[in-house]
Amino acid sequence: MRYAFPDAWWAVALGVGLAVAAMAAFRVTHPPAGADPIVVISGNPDLWFVVFPVLTGSLILVATAVVYHRFTGSEYPIKSN
Repeated sequence: MRYAFPDAWWAVALGVGLAVAAMAAFRVTHPPAGADPIVVISGNPDLWFVVFPVLTGSLILVATAVVYHRFTGSEYPIKSN
């Protein structure tokens, strides 16, 4: 939204709406993730912002979950029936 509509005030609302709709469509809703479009559009960062804090943080969280579940013996990711 930031690149498509750089000066539009409503781009923030549309970005949040699209993020929440995508999460709902994939059944992975995480309401705090709706704040990401607000930060990206308001802060006007470059593309590396997505690569380093967002992607790297996501990979660290998943790796931590995998290691934790391997040591505890619980199933991860949980397989649906």
